[in-house]
Amino acid sequence: MSPTGRVLALQASIGIDLSAGFFLRSTTSGLSAGLALCCVIAPAAYYAWAQRKTFNATRLLLQGVSKMVLTMVLVAVSIVVYEIEPLGFFVTFAAMQAGYLGGLRFSEPPAGGAGPGSSAGNRTVR
Repeated sequence: MSPTGRVLALQASIGIDLSAGFFLRSTTSGLSAGLALCCVIAPAAYYAWAQRKTFNATRLLLQGVSKMVLTMVLVAVSIVVYEIEPLGFFVTFAAMQAGYLGGLRFSEPPAGGAGPGSSAGNRTVR
């Protein structure tokens, strides 16, 4: 699985687990957590799809900004249109964003690449 796939899978599993947990608390909390899941996964999946063959730095930056804007628009629509329960929504949203960072931190480096824990860049040439 690609690193972006692992990050998306981690985020989705966090969101689904929290949604299920919040459903045990109340239906409104569970639905709010589900909305947070959609607000994070939809832009992240689009971004992962759009950047898979892009190597242009400007285009990557614009795609990252568009992902952030789309996320915030979805959050705003969720708050305005649906009567969300703030605890379920924002706890799930924050945990899934933290899952993004965790997924990047613990994903495997590319084969032959210098990633965390590799000694590829630590060799001394004599």
